[in-house]
Amino acid sequence: MEKEDFLTILSEIDEHPFPCYMIGEDKMYINYLTQNVIDIQNSINSIIPEIIDLRTLIDKPIYQIGPFETDPKQEARLLNKLQNCQSTRWHDLAIDILHKDGGKQNGIKAFLKEYNIDAQETMAFGDGNNDKEMFEFVSTSVAMGNAKEELKKCATYITDDIDNDGIYNALKFFNLI
Repeated sequence: MEKEDFLTILSEIDEHPFPCYMIGEDKMYINYLTQNVIDIQNSINSIIPEIIDLRTLIDKPIYQIGPFETDPKQEARLLNKLQNCQSTRWHDLAIDILHKDGGKQNGIKAFLKEYNIDAQETMAFGDGNNDKEMFEFVSTSVAMGNAKEELKKCATYITDDIDNDGIYNALKFFNLI
């Protein structure tokens, strides 16, 4: 993330408080917790981030920002103020904000280039609308059974829920294991 965008987010949090996580080099942090944040994190089997004053991260690399309890109007207002960012909504109450050149598909592109792998040999698994661009890039896209309906429409294949061995079952279906 560009420092100016990070500072803009901090300013927005001061003006209109909302829970917001930051992903650094090796850890996730949040400014404060609400029951919604806890419920959302638990619903995706993700950790509850460490609570800190986000200003302590000003001089550290930040790779992703995640405002919680945001609606589409707040998302649009935030993005209008962020010069170098894009967002994706992965939950009704949560978005991911990342650098405009970031995204899962760009991570996959870099990996393929580094290891000289053809894009036709790719498969990705996803469950949220933040996986759409990745699905458009890979050869085979697999939506988890618990995925958002909108994402399922973009998928090559729909597997079982994550809690019912969805990844394992899809890999068996495609004869990869």
